[in-house]
Amino acid sequence: MDHSTLDLSRFKGNPVLLYMHRRGEVHGLWKEIDFKGPQLLAVPEFDMDDPESARIGGKTERGFLNGASLYLNITDKTEFIQDQEGKVWMKHAEVWEASVVDIPSNKNSLTVKLFADGEEVSKEKAEAFLLSASKPGTIQNQIKIEKPMSKIILSAAAAQVLALAAISIGDTDESISDAFVKLGAELSKEKASHASEKSLRESLQEKFKEHEKAQLGAVVDQAIVDGQITADQKADFIALGLESAKTIISKLPKKIKLAAQGGSASNGVLTPPKTQEEFFALSAEQQVQFKDESPVEYQKLWS
Repeated sequence: MDHSTLDLSRFKGNPVLLYMHRRGEVHGLWKEIDFKGPQLLAVPEFDMDDPESARIGGKTERGFLNGASLYLNITDKTEFIQDQEGKVWMKHAEVWEASVVDIPSNKNSLTVKLFADGEEVSKEKAEAFLLSASKPGTIQNQIKIEKPMSKIILSAAAAQVLALAAISIGDTDESISDAFVKLGAELSKEKASHASEKSLRESLQEKFKEHEKAQLGAVVDQAIVDGQITADQKADFIALGLESAKTIISKLPKKIKLAAQGGSASNGVLTPPKTQEEFFALSAEQQVQFKDESPVEYQKLWS
């Protein structure tokens, strides 16, 4: 940790003192927050009116609780920089709170909890994050893993893959190489399967759309022929889609079409009347239909 770059603005604005990082249990405040050399120091002031806080404060005062832990949040300004000795330094982290803890991680009584997006970062994820987060240009962007018999040089991204694949640093060169080959084969297989499935799905969808479009056109055209709709209504019914168009058309009555040339009524097909007598022999509905559909022939009857 590069303490000199810690962002204390949020913490100083609300310097809550918790126990074991338990949210919702404020046991006091931190005062006199400041640096002394490489150390960040603060004085705890416990809420003695709260029995539980007084109990924790008493154990601290009597020397039974000697640990303190910072809650550090990763922000978009946080950097992880590797120095020439291979050490990774965390810079520009944001301090949210500090807690009294029972077992510190080192003899100087300082522990750190690392958080991102409000959730604690696990050890495995933290290691992968540290290995992959170095910014190009700030360091030599390689992670060197020393081994008893050899030296493996991996990129930060490759080191992250190892961490996520649960491959420990103590593994042999051969096992690490085999792991990458296996990961690559699985990835290639998954990509090929996905591409094939996507292509088949898109092909079937396209064929279905074409078939449905042809069906819709046939249904609407037949409705025009049957006199259920007019030609200028075709686009409106096409826009409805197959199922909706079929439902509406099925409820519309079909008009009786008069044949284009002579003859009398036969097999349910009526021919246009050629005389006034034939006209009056038609039903009232057929007379109106003849007048509307054949205005020229209708006028000839009376000329």
